[in-house]
Amino acid sequence: MRIKTQFSWRFFFLTITCLLWAAGCGFCGNEIGYEEYSPDRKLKAVVFERDCGATTGFSTQVSLLGGAEKLPNEAGNVFIADGDPKIRVQWQSNNEVLVKFPPGTKVHLKQNQVAGVSVRYED
Repeated sequence: MRIKTQFSWRFFFLTITCLLWAAGCGFCGNEIGYEEYSPDRKLKAVVFERDCGATTGFSTQVSLLGGAEKLPNEAGNVFIADGDPKIRVQWQSNNEVLVKFPPGTKVHLKQNQVAGVSVRYED
């Protein structure tokens, strides 16, 4: 009887540990394409691909971050488009950035301002 109880507790703790790990990590991942720094290098625009597993398609996204920040495992805060369109980012000044994407791109998010930076778009 003692062996059975010991096994049950081990199984229980292993199950809980796995569930907590999966919940904390999530199922999405980001792969950085490139980073473009503002002229004063205080900010950067990060172009990256986000993939959330087999049941959803991947997307190309843009986030504005502090110059020393690492890309978090989150969706982009500036621009999100389906698939792998060729996205180009150009800083016009320290407070304005231009995001270029091909015509016909299926866009899900186009913010006009993030963290005090104006965002313009060209397709």
